[in-house]
Amino acid sequence: GVEQLAAGESVEAWVDRHVQQPFDLLQGPLLRVNVLKLSGQEHVLVLTQHHIVSDGWSMP
Repeated sequence: GVEQLAAGESVEAWVDRHVQQPFDLLQGPLLRVNVLKLSGQEHVLVLTQHHIVSDGWSMP
């Protein structure tokens, strides 16, 4: 979904907070997709995935 940052929160702080949430390997999902709305025209797409859903060759 589309989320707004808390007042004074940086994108980096939001990401740091959310990457700490564990994945449930039995229930999933193993990929989380979020859109951070920074302004009316500026957004950040955040993809968080468990390392078992991709390999080292596929990711930069």
